[in-house]
Amino acid sequence: MSKALVIGSIVYDKIFTVEGKFRDGIILQNGKINRIDMTFRGNDPDIYYGGIGGNIASGIGKLNKGVILTGIVGKEFALDYEPYLNKLGVET
Repeated sequence: MSKALVIGSIVYDKIFTVEGKFRDGIILQNGKINRIDMTFRGNDPDIYYGGIGGNIASGIGKLNKGVILTGIVGKEFALDYEPYLNKLGVET
């Protein structure tokens, strides 16, 4: 069986929920915008497997088609992302 070769980013997506409203960061002085403070504090993130390469390869793997994924990763990749992809049939 031939395999698709996917080359792309392999990352963790971290999604934070932000407290408050954007309008709270608009600082008025004499009725006019003095400055805009876009510093927000997020709580613990939800973490998902992501990256264009990772998403495409996992999609092909879920279709039970042959796929090889290549990209640059850090040490943490071997801990859980790589086993996740391997269970889907993705070669890394």
